[in-house]
Amino acid sequence: MRGGGRRAAAAWALAAAALAGGAAAGDGEAPMGEPPMTQKEMKDLNANPTPDQRAQQQDAFEQLLGKLETTFVDPGAVDWTAREWDPATARFECPEGAECAPRLSGVELISILYSDFPGLKGSPVDPSVESITRHLSAYEGGGHQREETMDMLALYSAIDHQTGTSGDLPRDFAAVKEELYKTSFMEPHKSRRAVEAHSAALQEYLLFAELLRYPGYDWRPVPGVFGMRDCNVNETLLQYVPDLAARRGEAVTERRELMEALGEAGSWQIDFTDAGDASAVAGASEEGGAAGEEAARQALARRGLGLFDGWRLAEDDPKLRIAPLLKVELPQRLERSARRWVRDLAPGELGRSVAHLRAWEAALERGHSRVAFLEDGVAPLAGPWCALSEGLYNLDYLKVEWDVIFLETSDWYGDAANLNDEIALPPHFTRLASAYGSRALLISARGLRRLLEHGFGKCVMPTDEYLAYLMNPGAHVRESEIQACLGLSAPPSGFVALRWRGRKLVDDAEKVLKKQISSFMAAQEVAGAVGGEEAPQKADGEL
Repeated sequence: MRGGGRRAAAAWALAAAALAGGAAAGDGEAPMGEPPMTQKEMKDLNANPTPDQRAQQQDAFEQLLGKLETTFVDPGAVDWTAREWDPATARFECPEGAECAPRLSGVELISILYSDFPGLKGSPVDPSVESITRHLSAYEGGGHQREETMDMLALYSAIDHQTGTSGDLPRDFAAVKEELYKTSFMEPHKSRRAVEAHSAALQEYLLFAELLRYPGYDWRPVPGVFGMRDCNVNETLLQYVPDLAARRGEAVTERRELMEALGEAGSWQIDFTDAGDASAVAGASEEGGAAGEEAARQALARRGLGLFDGWRLAEDDPKLRIAPLLKVELPQRLERSARRWVRDLAPGELGRSVAHLRAWEAALERGHSRVAFLEDGVAPLAGPWCALSEGLYNLDYLKVEWDVIFLETSDWYGDAANLNDEIALPPHFTRLASAYGSRALLISARGLRRLLEHGFGKCVMPTDEYLAYLMNPGAHVRESEIQACLGLSAPPSGFVALRWRGRKLVDDAEKVLKKQISSFMAAQEVAGAVGGEEAPQKADGEL
């Protein structure tokens, strides 16, 4: 078995037991004299098996593993052909006569989800796993955590592997859902709320499993730090952008003081964005009878800026069912899309967008070759930042041209690894096809010019929405609306967005501060105990 370890084996044993129960029972009925296991009984069996149950688990697991070993998908196989977009069918199709990777499922997928697979260190699918956990915990209660989600994904994946993948997501969704409810495990979970929760979770699973196909997803091992050169964390300017959706007024000033202290302690090169315009927009309230989004519109207009009109979508808008990048309409709406679009734009998040805009303008005026833009809720981690420095050195050495590097993504909808060779991209980074995120960005001078020339100031929207559009307009569900709002005669092209593939580069500022204080206190204790010997080396989370 590849990776995954003991926990993955247990998850697969649970899936095997559930499938075996379903098969023995025929059309979803439990065998005579054996009532179906409740979820609690399944979890108890998984966590605290008796010797006999452990033997049954192992036997079920070995049987399932034996079936899967003959159908392993090598996600990084060199002979897989990339799927191509077919405008006629509005789908990614495998070219005639070629062989494309099937959707990832089985042992590989479960190993990936436990972060033991080398190709998914710092996994971009984590937001999907978190979304699945939210769906299931809404039905099952607060006791449902990530580990329970893994158990369910093992079951989804086992059924997906058995039913096969057609390339038609709605059809596959119906097939897997039908088989799912034939298993004995699902017998106690057929209420309306249970079906809704599992349907939403299953759809999320199928979507990210589809996005992990090779060669769209980058399966190259993530390189380590080879120490080819000294690491100076202050080589790149850190431009802090106030997160005005999270804090305003005195809280912004207090956060700035915190970041200044962290920066000084870690010898970072830090600058702060002038938040004047942005704060005025974020603080817009009752103005001339207007409130909320309309008040923000008026505040933007007074500064020569415009607002994205018609942002809110109806609860049943078909766009909410369309998967980014794949552009296929799914059976149910995507809750992550609904959270973005079934609402008005808040003055705070518009203020944050204006803060990004002003930060880009100032950085371009100063002539920096590249700048890291961090929202003030996060702080950098010194150890991983040295790995980033190594990767940037390779980008410079290979003369790779790029616009933005996502140092962190909040929602990921696919890589474009099949395009990596076009720009000789080192394995520290991969081309992005569709993603969201604005908390931690590295932007080149070329990227700054392009961000400013496409009209963001006359169509202010959430920053990560604008970036998701620029990197791949055709992948964005609201492509035509955004193009019209920006006043573009044609979709922009050639905007190169990359994703950092190494260890986590930033963390919540409060966590970093606590780690720094703990490290400082520990170093003081060691120095006092041994008479001033060298303090311990810094951990990844220390500045």
